[in-house]
Amino acid sequence: ISKMEKQLLKTRLSFNKDDRIILYVGRLDPYKGIFELIQAFKQIVNKTPNTRLVLVGGGDISLFLKECQGFWSKITFTGLIDKEYVYKFYQIATIGVLPSYTEQCSYAAIEMMMHGLPIVTSDGFGLRDMFKDQGNAIVVPIGKRTKKNGTFSENLVHALTMLLSSETLMNEIGRNARKAYLKHY
Repeated sequence: ISKMEKQLLKTRLSFNKDDRIILYVGRLDPYKGIFELIQAFKQIVNKTPNTRLVLVGGGDISLFLKECQGFWSKITFTGLIDKEYVYKFYQIATIGVLPSYTEQCSYAAIEMMMHGLPIVTSDGFGLRDMFKDQGNAIVVPIGKRTKKNGTFSENLVHALTMLLSSETLMNEIGRNARKAYLKHY
């Protein structure tokens, strides 16, 4: 959609037209890297205040609310929503993020590629088979694959910041993601 249509859709979904939206879609579960994503986001939003984190999907939101303390107005949990609305979030997202420790075949990843989103993903099992670093995504290493690993969170901060600071890189990764979708899915 055009930039103007994107801004209008953002306001219809109760965001500011200039908000930069980092979008996660999937089950809300610790092995999906949600704690690490929230930790990373809290560092990013301090540098780029017009950034929002949107987490779309079901799960026990209460597990993650304490981690969001002090940043509640910047982090949105939608819960399970209709596909129509999920697709609207894909349309307004600045970046898609998939920080899972493991995935068999991520439908959210395929949908992000379908929408041409620039993607930041982990090198989790399954995801590293779908994405090529600096090709159709920025792939960040998990490290020791333990929960709340600071290194993984720092790697997410670096990758997300790198994309947010370069419109050219975002466009390139997004185009390559769309090409990968058309070729493989």
